Amino acid sequence: MPNSPEQSQAYNDEIDLADLIRALWQGKWLVIGVTLATLALGIAYLVIAPKSYTASLNILALPNSQADVYIELHEAQLIATDKQSLLALFVEDLKTQTQSVNGLGLSIASVTPTQSRLSFSTQAPGQLTETVADALELAKQNVNQQLELNFLRHSNKLAVNNTAAIEALDLERHQKVANFKADQIKKIAELENQIHMGRISYESSVRNRIVHLSEQAKIARALNIDKASFSSNEALVGSNDYFKGYLALDQEIRVLKSRASVDDFISDFAKKTEQIRQLRSQNVFTMVPDLAQIEFSQAELLKNKEVKRVEMMLAKTPIGTDQFAAAVYNLDTLVYKNNTKTSLILALSIVLGGMLGIFVLLIRNVLIKQD
Repeated sequence: MPNSPEQSQAYNDEIDLADLIRALWQGKWLVIGVTLATLALGIAYLVIAPKSYTASLNILALPNSQADVYIELHEAQLIATDKQSLLALFVEDLKTQTQSVNGLGLSIASVTPTQSRLSFSTQAPGQLTETVADALELAKQNVNQQLELNFLRHSNKLAVNNTAAIEALDLERHQKVANFKADQIKKIAELENQIHMGRISYESSVRNRIVHLSEQAKIARALNIDKASFSSNEALVGSNDYFKGYLALDQEIRVLKSRASVDDFISDFAKKTEQIRQLRSQNVFTMVPDLAQIEFSQAELLKNKEVKRVEMMLAKTPIGTDQFAAAVYNLDTLVYKNNTKTSLILALSIVLGGMLGIFVLLIRNVLIKQD
């Protein structure tokens, strides 16, 4: 009974598969040889090809032992000098150096607020490139200069504010002194005016009195009244002054004219004179209590204590000196990673070599069959 087409196909597949396996076994040295050849080429490539490495360096924030010197300056809120801010400034400046210098190839990754990682390509493992070392040192110097500049700006601002405060106090002092003196002069002028008006009033009244007495004396002489006449109850006879008699009237006129100083006859003259003396002897500091405080504050500001205090705080830090450090890094801790994929290249060499050997073997078998 003849075989069906399906059975014939299965039989042929079994024959072909068996033939293939026998052919591969018989040509195994060819496949192995080609594989070893490609593996040798891969190894040769690894030996000849230039190596490339990536170096990584951890940049850390300052330890507390170094960062503590900035505490007072940082708490004064003049410039940010805590260890996180210093690290951020250093890394930012390092990034600027990377962008400004062609071919530097620096890469910076921020890992945490207290640590960043610097990486760069190199062909010499175990060695830091001069360009990278220069960039690290330049970043340190730039941060140092930037902090000095920021401090100088704040210090100048303090000095300007200090000067403005001194000028304001000086103006306030002058105004208070001027107001006090103006008030003092006004009170003295009022009292002196009262005394002057008292003198004028007195002199006017004396003149009028002398004129009146002179007229009354003439009348008394005309009536031949030399002395005053009194009634039985000792009252002066008559209501007019000429009844006093011209003798008394002339004497009163002489007395009035003989007065050397009129001040003794002015009402409240002694009191007003004493008030004037007291006003002129008043101490401006005693009469204006705020003035002493103003001058004390002004003297304190003139000493410029705030600026000097800040300068003393800065002097306690290494800012502006060769000992300044914004971050910590140890060049001896560089980690190098080989960029060459050695395992991958060797694996590909073996796989490609095996495939190429099988391909060559199959081609050879086909050619043999054709012959």
